[in-house]
Amino acid sequence: FTGAWPEQRGTTWTQVPGLGDGDAYQEPGETWDLVVDLANGGVLASTGSLTLASSTSAAVILNGTTPFSVGSKILPIMATPTGPMTLGTPIALPLRIAFANDAVTGSTIQLDLGIGFDGLVTADVVTVRLGAPRVLAKDDMEIADFGWVATGAANYAFQRAVPQQTSSGSAIAQPGSDNTPGAGTRCWVTGAAAGASSGVNDVDGVTTLTSARFSAAGFTTVELGYSRWFACLLGTAIDDVLVVEASNDDGATWSVIETTSNANAWVARTVDLGSVLPLTHRMRLRLNCTDSPNNSLTEAAFDDLTLRTWSNLPTLGAWGATTTGASARIFVDGPANVPFRVRIASAEQVGQATAGTQGLLYLAGTVTDLATGITGADGRAIVSWTVASGSAAFLQVLLDEGGGQAAWSNLLRVNAP
Repeated sequence: FTGAWPEQRGTTWTQVPGLGDGDAYQEPGETWDLVVDLANGGVLASTGSLTLASSTSAAVILNGTTPFSVGSKILPIMATPTGPMTLGTPIALPLRIAFANDAVTGSTIQLDLGIGFDGLVTADVVTVRLGAPRVLAKDDMEIADFGWVATGAANYAFQRAVPQQTSSGSAIAQPGSDNTPGAGTRCWVTGAAAGASSGVNDVDGVTTLTSARFSAAGFTTVELGYSRWFACLLGTAIDDVLVVEASNDDGATWSVIETTSNANAWVARTVDLGSVLPLTHRMRLRLNCTDSPNNSLTEAAFDDLTLRTWSNLPTLGAWGATTTGASARIFVDGPANVPFRVRIASAEQVGQATAGTQGLLYLAGTVTDLATGITGADGRAIVSWTVASGSAAFLQVLLDEGGGQAAWSNLLRVNAP
């Protein structure tokens, strides 16, 4: 590093005016400019060129070469070999890419980036997922009675509450707020009250938080997002962990999403559920927070769950308990500012085409309207549902009926014993 060493430190995408719908997502048929931010790890300034290449017809490179110039790393007066160093301001570098009309919504495209300087080229990649995500479910933990069940650890199990901060020395054990201050106050947390000392209401033993059943069936990709907190200030990673798991058979078996030891900060995580286990209509999530043997100051918290997918058609998802009389939320995501009808049926059938409407109709038997409304400016709507009795229910949403964007959603199967 006695010379120059420019490296990618991030990217910024800007849609070319008139060549897209103006939203924040790269989509089939659109053209975008790509800015690559560089940081120089060396003591000399650097000039060179960037090259961008695509190995798929889904992304056509319109401008694949551009020069760059980036300043040097600046050494502070008191810098040591391992001490702090300030990076020079990188210079933004535009490249241009057109995404094909027939590119698949939800597909991930990897572009090959070359950073050329001083006679050599460093290989790197830029990854982009095509399409705007559709929300299948969202829970910010502010509303009660949506199917979460906390068990175990009499001292102290998960509870949905406003956390109070505790600490040991300078290390925070339990956060003093949920993950989204200003947008809410509650999260699932182990022993929310601070108590007389930091160890009074911490976890001793094992506590488990399990979601209601939800459906991820019918999609190639379902992305799970959440934020979690786990503090283990005195113990070891061997016996004190937070484990996040998923099940696709209603909790009969479980697959690990992540295991974390001490990380006493809010950490946002995203994971492709389909990479963990096959997607079904009998999915559940589970968190296990463990301090066993009881030798640590252990706290956990969980907030801001989101399930997303990518689809050219509207989507329908549900979140919450589906036992008779329970409350659940139904999530509609499709075209903006159009009427919708959530329809519920007693049976399903092989998908049938309907005139003037995209997608397929899967509902059969007795079919009635569960809810009607108009989607918002973001194309989304949330409907409250009190579950009726019955062994199973089949739901679809029809949007913009009779209009130019008329479409059926996916089929949502809900067991409602």
